[in-house]
Amino acid sequence: MIQKGETLFDLSSLGATVTGLFLRRPNRFVAVAEVGGREVRVHVADTGRLEEILTPGRPLLLLNN
Repeated sequence: MIQKGETLFDLSSLGATVTGLFLRRPNRFVAVAEVGGREVRVHVADTGRLEEILTPGRPLLLLNN
């Protein structure tokens, strides 16, 4: 059981991240997001449908590799 204040997972261990907004998903491997006022193509690691999660305007946390 996770105790109050305990970290479940340290996101900084993944590397640099940026925030963005989901715009659309042209195919199962690519999404288009707005990052810093620009549209950028991003890789989608989970190839499932995710229709209930990836909705336009949804905030994203993206790895900046």
